[in-house]
Formats: sequence, structure tokens, C-alpha cells
Amino acid sequence: MTTVQDKRVEELAARVREFHGVELSEVLEIIDYLRDGEDSVLVGGSLAYGLGNQKSDLDIVVAGRATKESSSRMPLEHFIETLRVDVWKLREDEIEELFQRAQRGLESDAPFEGAFGDVFEQADLKLLHRVAYGVIIDGPALLPAGTRNYREVARDLLVREYAERMRHALYVSQLALGAQQFAAAAMNARFGVEDALQAVIASRGLPFSDNKWLQVRLEKDTPDLREVYRPFAVLPEGGAATKKFVEAAIEQVEKLSGLRLDADSLSSDASWEAPDLRLVPAGDLRALVSPEQDVVFELDANEADAWKALDGGPPWPCASCTDIQMKVCYRLYANGMAKLLWARGLPLDRLSMKGVSVDAER
Repeated sequence: MTTVQDKRVEELAARVREFHGVELSEVLEIIDYLRDGEDSVLVGGSLAYGLGNQKSDLDIVVAGRATKESSSRMPLEHFIETLRVDVWKLREDEIEELFQRAQRGLESDAPFEGAFGDVFEQADLKLLHRVAYGVIIDGPALLPAGTRNYREVARDLLVREYAERMRHALYVSQLALGAQQFAAAAMNARFGVEDALQAVIASRGLPFSDNKWLQVRLEKDTPDLREVYRPFAVLPEGGAATKKFVEAAIEQVEKLSGLRLDADSLSSDASWEAPDLRLVPAGDLRALVSPEQDVVFELDANEADAWKALDGGPPWPCASCTDIQMKVCYRLYANGMAKLLWARGLPLDRLSMKGVSVDAER
């Protein structure tokens, strides 16, 4: 009887053969020197997830209880014909620690801030998904020791990360609209929709495939979401059209996430930070100076008064800022001189898109 695992191996072998004329047996041969005892060989990345093309690499994790040494978080590169094979060699305890750190991040109310919680780089998120969703082409399965199911952790981490990105993008979109920065408003509104769709896709049990494969995911795996994205595929022109575009994005993402995402609702958790800025008057010139960034930012008289009136801080709570203070802070943010911070993250129990698995064996 052909199992799900056997089918995935066959499909992977066919893709590698079609795109590169390489057999999986050749892959196993070239990386054999990295294996200790009964180390498992898992293939992750786009080729393993039913995606990929002629430019796709083959991402491999070699790991097991017998593994003696790690190759660190940087992959070892190998080439077979046109196929690049990137190999991560990890001890089983390192993998377990990675998932435990991810679990601690999920249990915390602190915002992820684009760093996947306690898992510090996007490379670690990809590694989580390679282990959780990878195709085992040789050796035994890797089983969790202390954490809960690997796939659940990898799934929930991605849902929460993209939900927090979604919130950030839609808030910035509304601030940009208020500042009449229409291109920035439209782009961030679409980012918010795309991030929301990535969170929903992840919640259905599909592995991490990065934004470059979003359209393929919509066409191939989630056709119901394809129509959700369609109104946002083309950016609008002009202020009135952009306002409608942003409003439609907020409405759609609120339906997907179960959150209130209008600017007033989001302001209570948001704040501005620009710790090194100093207002330096020089004659008629009023300028904010950043010694750290070696930047001067000119203000008009009303903006300078608004800046001086900011209470305490930084950080400055957005809910306490006047309209002109918000516009000044947004302009600083848009020029890379201020940060937009969040007081808390978006734990899964606040999201309606959490944990809806369509295929546990995928």
C-alpha cells in the first residue's frame, strides 16, 4: 500500500528529476559524509511543498540522536548538475530547543516585532517548517521530545507572526492615508491583506512558503481565498480611490481575523519611539537632529510646537498624540527616524483564523 509519505517522496523525486535531471539517490550519495549512524534526512522548502521551479534549491536537514556535531545555522552548499543542495546538520537537542523557544514565544503576550518571538530570524522559522513539514527521504521520523506536536508549533508561530505584520501594515496604511501619502497607504493596505491571507493559509496546515509563492498557494491550494485577494491585486490611483481601497482592505481583514483594525481601535496598543532625536532651533530653522543616524529633519513652526508638547517618553502612546503630533511622528517613521511599537502581541486566542487544519498529513 502506498502511504502519504511514499507519495510525497515520489512527487518530490519527480519534481527534482523534471527541473534538474537529478535523482534523490544522487542527493543522498553526495551528503552521505554528513550523516552519523541513523540520522534522518528531511527535505523542506518549496520543492518539498509541491511548489518550486528550475531555480529552486533543495533544502535538507540532517539530524538525529546519533548526530555528533552541528554545522551551525548556516547551510553547507553542494551542487549536482544545476541543482543546489543546502544542508543543515543539527543535533536532535538543538531542534528541540528551537521548538521550545518558539513555544515560549507563543505563550508570551509580548509582540513578536517581526522576529518570530524568541526565534530570532526568519531562517529559524523556515527551519522549524522544514523539520515539521519536511519529506523524509531516508532514516526514521524526527519525533518531539518535550514540546507539543512540531507541526502545531510551526503552524501557530506563522499564524501569529503574520497576524502581527497584518496589524502593523494596516495601521501604517491608515496613518499614510491621513498624511495624504496615497501610494504608501495603498501598498501597506495590500500588504495587510497579503499578511492576513498568509496567516489563514498557515492556519489550514500549509507549510511556510514565503510571499513569493502566495499567488501559487491561492491558485493551487486555497481557491476560496483567491477571490478575497482579487480586489487588491491592482493598486488604486488618486486620493478618493485609495481611501476606498484602504477601507475595503480593513473590512476584509477584519472578517478574516476577527479583530477590530480601524486606527482608533489600534491606537491604544501603539506608540512611537525616537529616543535620540533632539529639537535644535537655529534662527528661523527648526530641526530635529539624530546624532545616531547623522540626519536633520526640518519642521515648521506648528510641527515644532507639537513636538515640544509631546508628554514624557519616548515612547509616546499614539492614543495620547494630537493629529499634528501623529503626522510628525508618521513622517519621521516613513523616513526611518522613528519606530512604531506595539504594547502587546496577538496571542492565538484573539484570532479567529487559528488552528484550522485541512490536512494533517500534508
